[in-house]
Amino acid sequence: VDDNGWTCCCEFTKEVIIRIEGTQKYALRGPHLCLLELTWLKTNQMKSEESMDALSRELRAYGDKFGPIASCCFADVRSYIDALLDTVCQNATTLDDLPLCVSGLLCWAKETHTANTQSASTDGNVDPKQRRKSLRRFIFGIQVVYGIASKLATVGSQIIDKFSPPITTLVVEWRMSLSYLPGVAPKDGGQKEVLPGDEIMLLASQALQYRAARKLPSEGTGNSLLQAAALLEEAIDHSPFNPHLKIAAIGVYAELNVAYRALALYEEMGIKQIQIDSCSYLILTVLVDGGLYTSAIKHSSSLLKLHCSASRDIKDFSVKALRNGLYFKANEMISFQRD
Repeated sequence: VDDNGWTCCCEFTKEVIIRIEGTQKYALRGPHLCLLELTWLKTNQMKSEESMDALSRELRAYGDKFGPIASCCFADVRSYIDALLDTVCQNATTLDDLPLCVSGLLCWAKETHTANTQSASTDGNVDPKQRRKSLRRFIFGIQVVYGIASKLATVGSQIIDKFSPPITTLVVEWRMSLSYLPGVAPKDGGQKEVLPGDEIMLLASQALQYRAARKLPSEGTGNSLLQAAALLEEAIDHSPFNPHLKIAAIGVYAELNVAYRALALYEEMGIKQIQIDSCSYLILTVLVDGGLYTSAIKHSSSLLKLHCSASRDIKDFSVKALRNGLYFKANEMISFQRD
């Protein structure tokens, strides 16, 4: 990376950010992601402590700006966090081995979710928009902690214990979100949307599955997987149109070998047409392992029937795709037929 070129690109990106934010109501993620990418390019070249700290600061700045307003904020920064960890944390076995740039990220993430805990707030007259932003900050802070813990397997459990809130806090926050945010997913009629706090329950179930996989003691009494299943069932009851909750629950029931309930949840998602092929991995092995062979045969027959019916149409539609210059679509159709 040429130093002069890198400096010019950074200055130009910052000018674009200032110009856009001076004329538009909402900030755009693109220029800020460009600045983050430029910082990573410099870090990857130098691999110095100063450059690592600069990347860590840029990650925190991006999270502070878009964490409250964009649900995809963690997805934006995750690749950069993983790259940073791959560079500086290859031999970490304890928390003391973590470099300052990583420990600073963890402390910042903890401060982010701690400062936005709604259950500790005594002000009941906060604007709903502000509460939603606080909820997003809370979720984002936990996502960063869990993301780092999943990447650093040797110290993952230590990171979760020190920097993430207990499961009981997550549950309380989710239940608080039901009370101060309007319900948008009624069971009978209404808009088929999801609730803003659903991600909290997904994070809680993932944490419990993490504990179960590593045979760590669960919080309170009972099996961690059973706790995860109970939490997801309660979340599904309040947000029945969220497929992520049902997919997560199917995964938990697969580990518990509760095939009947996993099948019921799968059928509730209303999977049809091409989704039968793309989503079959969710349920086929669960049915076989759970002894529901008739259901497994029925699902496999539906899958074969889909491929047979599609074979009659692929010939015509692939030709049309080639005529229109959509070669990648034609390749997708041929690959689907062959596979």
